[in-house]
Amino acid sequence: MKADFLLIDDRRAKNFAKMNDVNVIGSLGVMVLAKELGKVEKIRTDLEKLLKSNIFVSKSLINRILKQVGEDKI
Repeated sequence: MKADFLLIDDRRAKNFAKMNDVNVIGSLGVMVLAKELGKVEKIRTDLEKLLKSNIFVSKSLINRILKQVGEDKI
């Protein structure tokens, strides 16, 4: 395959892929990239939904991402 990234969120799997020179990106990275490329206007609403789900993501990480992309903190 000629993919730019391997989409994966599991930390151990990411580390293994990186050790084998595989470019990785997580779900949050995809959201940031989509915003930076102008594919989506905002990611705040989706990040808020993620915080309310049963998937663990720290609020401080979400706030750092929102700051990075120029959106308000939660």
